[in-house]
Amino acid sequence: MTRRQAAADRIWVGSRLVGARAGAALTGWVAASPGKKGRLGLRWGAVGRLTTLLAAGWTAVAVIDQFTGLLWVATGSWLLAAVRATSPEKAPAAPSEMPTSATAEEAPADEPDEPDDEPSLEERHAALLAWIRRVAGDRPAVHLADLLEEAQSRGALADHDVTALRARLEARGITVHRQVSVGGRKRPGVRLAELPPSPSPKTAPDPSTQASTAA
Repeated sequence: MTRRQAAADRIWVGSRLVGARAGAALTGWVAASPGKKGRLGLRWGAVGRLTTLLAAGWTAVAVIDQFTGLLWVATGSWLLAAVRATSPEKAPAAPSEMPTSATAEEAPADEPDEPDDEPSLEERHAALLAWIRRVAGDRPAVHLADLLEEAQSRGALADHDVTALRARLEARGITVHRQVSVGGRKRPGVRLAELPPSPSPKTAPDPSTQASTAA
C-alpha cells in the first residue's frame, strides 16, 4: 500500500469514526431530554431539541451559502478530526495485542527495550481479525457488544460504543449484520465465516508486539 493509499484509508476510517461519534452524541443528547411523553411516545423536550438541531443545520447552510470560504474551514476541520481519530498515539491498543506476563518474562532482562516500528495497515488488519476470532472462540459469530466489553475490560476502546465500533469494523471491510444469533440472543454482530482468511504464518504479525492500534 502506497503512502497516498494509506492516507486515504486513514481519512476514510477516521471520517466514519467521527461521524459515528457525532451521531451517537446527538442521539444521546436528544434521548436524554426531560419532559413527559406525548401521544406519539416522544418527550416534548426531545421535540424541542430536534427542532434546535434542524434550526442549527439550516442556519449553518445559510451562513456557508453567504460565506463560501467557511466551507474550506469546515472541510479542513473535519479532515483534521478524522486524522486525529486514527492517530497511533491516540488510538487504543488492540485487546488481543496487549503483552502478557508470559511475554514479558520471555524478554531478556539485560537488554534495553527498543521501540517497535509502527505496524502497517496489513498488520493491524490481521491483528483485528485475530482479536475477533479469539473473542468469538468456538462460536460461529460474535456480538459487537461482546467485543466492546472484552476490549473495555482491558482498558481499550474506552471512548467507543457499539455504533463507533461498527463504523470502524465496516471501514475495515468487515461485514456487520444488524442481527446475529449467538447464545439465543439476536444483536448486531459479525459472522466468522464471512471474515477474510488469516495471513499465513510467514506474514502473520506477532500478537504480543504488533498492531497496537488494530482495533
